[in-house]
Amino acid sequence: MKRNASSTGDSLDLLLDTICNTFGGIVFISMLVVILVNAASSEISNDAPSEVDHRRLVEGRQQLSQMTIELASLRRTVRNLQEQRERFTDSASDELIRDLMTRQRTAAEEQDKRDESLGHLAEKQEVINDVTRKTEQLREAMKEARKELAEATQELESEIRLRSRTSRLPRQKTTTRQQASFFLRDGRLCAFARLDSGGRLVPNTTETRVRENNGKRYAEPVPGAGLLVIPDGSNLDAVAGVLEPFSSSQFFIAIVVWGDSFGHFPIVKEAIVRGDYEYQLIPLERDGKIYVGEAREQKTVQ
Repeated sequence: MKRNASSTGDSLDLLLDTICNTFGGIVFISMLVVILVNAASSEISNDAPSEVDHRRLVEGRQQLSQMTIELASLRRTVRNLQEQRERFTDSASDELIRDLMTRQRTAAEEQDKRDESLGHLAEKQEVINDVTRKTEQLREAMKEARKELAEATQELESEIRLRSRTSRLPRQKTTTRQQASFFLRDGRLCAFARLDSGGRLVPNTTETRVRENNGKRYAEPVPGAGLLVIPDGSNLDAVAGVLEPFSSSQFFIAIVVWGDSFGHFPIVKEAIVRGDYEYQLIPLERDGKIYVGEAREQKTVQ
């Protein structure tokens, strides 16, 4: 049966140790027998040995002869084992053993690397699972957002349709109607002129005033005068009442809006549309001025 080279070498070493120990025991016993024999011979008198002593001597010689034979056999066994060991431990066998051990170490290192790779793969799998969960959550959030967007779009379309029915789109055109001027500043609506008892336009000095700068005259609303326009439209009727004295068939509305009141203008515009007025929008910066007596080639309204 074929044996592993490394295990065979260990077994031979053990056998050689056992044989050497046995050989040493035999030598020790032989020396002991010789010593005993010499000691006994020195005490022997000239008298003839007894039968018991003779028998012991014969047995000792027989044991010595047997031990000598066993010693020779053990020596032959030792020589044979040494020859076998030399045969099994030649250079080729040593090379094979070293190669085998190298392969075993390499296999162990590869196994360690595979175990480490499996650990990294497990960590990566956890990250992938976490990303997958977050992706699924984002998909659900996107579904909800799309749903909300669709609902908002429907509401916006409904609002657009509603406002399309209640308001008219602005169209630029010229007009021959008289101009009724209004100022919207600090969120307050002021009339530049009012109608007297005869239906004629006269200056409205309680709400507006005319001042001069570098030889030029400009009009501006009186601070705190006029009607405060509420952006949420809660006083829309009051705003419409300010415009009501001016007939839409005779007048168009020219409204000057300063930059601080752009947020209030939609309410005024809604009142203008409700009264079926043509209007002209004149936006100004916060510190802009509207000069009196500026000539206009034509009156363009919406």
